[in-house]
Amino acid sequence: MMVTTMHFCPVCGYDRLSEPPLNFTICPSCGTEFEYDDAFASHAQLRVAWLRNGAEWWSPVDPRPDEWDPYLQVAMVTSSLWGVLRNPIPSQQASNPFGDFTDAQRQQSRLPVPEFLRAASKQAAQAAA
Repeated sequence: MMVTTMHFCPVCGYDRLSEPPLNFTICPSCGTEFEYDDAFASHAQLRVAWLRNGAEWWSPVDPRPDEWDPYLQVAMVTSSLWGVLRNPIPSQQASNPFGDFTDAQRQQSRLPVPEFLRAASKQAAQAAA
């Protein structure tokens, strides 16, 4: 069984690029030619230009996928999940949920539990018992 790795377009979020977005690969969704179009414009600038021009399917050769939604693709790129999907955590770091946090940073990141939530939690525990 052959596994095919697909790549994301950092401009429009199209998730079926057969090659990484490098070396003059062209995204069939937005038409960005990587290392040419993005040489003097950021991916965000190219995204805005594509959206302002109607977010049309670009490729005359590659067929548009069924149920293709350019705005859903863009939402993926602009979401906080994009960083995780674009730059997966190496396996040796994945086991440490806090990454490179120091103990002081971990302590600062803990927010106090509001009293009403603490009380509700105690009530739920007592009701379950």
